[in-house]
Amino acid sequence: MRDLRKYVRFEDFGRVDCPDICMISGVLNDISSCGLKVTFNVPLTIDMEKDYDIIVKLSKFNESPMRLTGAPAWTYVQKNSTQVGFAILYSKDSGRLEDYVLKLEQDSSDGYNLSDLIPSKDEACIVL
Repeated sequence: MRDLRKYVRFEDFGRVDCPDICMISGVLNDISSCGLKVTFNVPLTIDMEKDYDIIVKLSKFNESPMRLTGAPAWTYVQKNSTQVGFAILYSKDSGRLEDYVLKLEQDSSDGYNLSDLIPSKDEACIVL
């Protein structure tokens, strides 16, 4: 399904506050410039017709919290948790969200590939 997405999503970690949905913070699972997936550790009923104010506290790049508006696109309720996919609407921090996703994209393209650090069977390995 990820291949059909218009925007690339990045696995990420952070805290998501949405008091209109739950007094307990949710956990950010992934993020893109147009949406995010959040897990709340309680079963919830969500009004799919309502837009919600969301505060996202990110773990990477030492960012200050972003204030966004999200419309629930889908929910998945399990016995002890609820996952919600939010489509991000134009919000106060929409520009910051786009900048953050660009940083994630640059970070992922600049990262080391662990397999590049392991010598092949044809390369000599010198132990010091």
